[in-house]
Amino acid sequence: MATFLATAVLAANSGDSVGDAARNTSIVFAIRLFSTSLTLPYSIQLASRIGLVRTFWLSRTLKSSSAFIAAIALAVEMSVLGVLIGFSLLVGLSKGLRQPLSPPLLQAYSGLPIDEATATNQMVRGAAAAVGALVGGLVLSRMGPEAVFLGGALVGIPVIFFLIARPPSQGVDSPDPIERPWGNLVDSLRSSNQLRTAVWLGITSVIVVGPLINMLVPVLHELGHRDTSHASLFIAVVAVGEILTPLVLRRLRKGRAALVAATRAMQICGIALLALCLLALLPNTPDFFVLGLSGFVFGAVYFCVASFLYRSATIGLRQNQEEEYLAAYLLVTGLGAPIGTLLWGHLLGAVPLEVFFFVLSVVAALVVPVLLRHALQRAQSDMPTESGNQSSH
Repeated sequence: MATFLATAVLAANSGDSVGDAARNTSIVFAIRLFSTSLTLPYSIQLASRIGLVRTFWLSRTLKSSSAFIAAIALAVEMSVLGVLIGFSLLVGLSKGLRQPLSPPLLQAYSGLPIDEATATNQMVRGAAAAVGALVGGLVLSRMGPEAVFLGGALVGIPVIFFLIARPPSQGVDSPDPIERPWGNLVDSLRSSNQLRTAVWLGITSVIVVGPLINMLVPVLHELGHRDTSHASLFIAVVAVGEILTPLVLRRLRKGRAALVAATRAMQICGIALLALCLLALLPNTPDFFVLGLSGFVFGAVYFCVASFLYRSATIGLRQNQEEEYLAAYLLVTGLGAPIGTLLWGHLLGAVPLEVFFFVLSVVAALVVPVLLRHALQRAQSDMPTESGNQSSH
């Protein structure tokens, strides 16, 4: 999270206006998201040849190496925007290699169902992200971005050694080899209505509400909070909310199908955006405590959407089928994420912030549930089957 903060702050500071800052930030993060999406189809193919655990720790090695390279490039005073673009490209490639493999590996390490395993992982990631954001903000302001990227490279080394030394005790099957990575993912989408519905909601979430995380520095600038310490604190608050993901997931899942619960989480994110809309209407700079409260709610709920949709997309599948369907889900939603980020980047500064957030909140809280009403009714009526599949998974 420290390198994320440094990337966001450096990208935003490279612009002379809020519009320029938003566009530069959106370009940097869109490149990261695009490279992730383009790598996803080959993750399963590589894992089928060398194994899930080995593919995963190779991707973590690439991530640490990219941070080390970025630290050196900044130290020799290369173009900041060029360094950020190169770093984002490599980080995106590493994430694309491991993202489809994370849910099954989390299941193997924890022994939990896929939605609980990913939610618990979000809790741990949230705690680490909160500490990383605060420490990263302090290091960034005192020692500069080079130290942040170097620290990011070093922090990843223990994770790599852990994966090499401690593979899952219960073992995890390698996925079936995929001869046509892109073709097989398209076939999965064509053959599964539940996957298509999950993908539709997933795309909407990463376009309408998801870019808030990547674009938070320009948003804070627009709201009058330009200090790096405010950006690091806001990220930490979102991360603290992320710690509560398992609790929120259990609460939202109670009596609801996974697709229905994901839609409810999306609606709550819409309410958080509506709160930002109201704050933007204030004549003076909004109080940071109230702003942070919106970020806290967003962090606690947004990451549940993906956990629920992982479950909704893979109900009743074998493990190797799960990985293929998850790769399809992540590929399509991953292609939507940079589009959402670029849209946010071009609209921030061009459209009044209160209007922008109001429209997004209406789409998330009202339009999406209406468009999905038939799918939601069908998912809820099939819930006994879903629960049975989950317990036997």
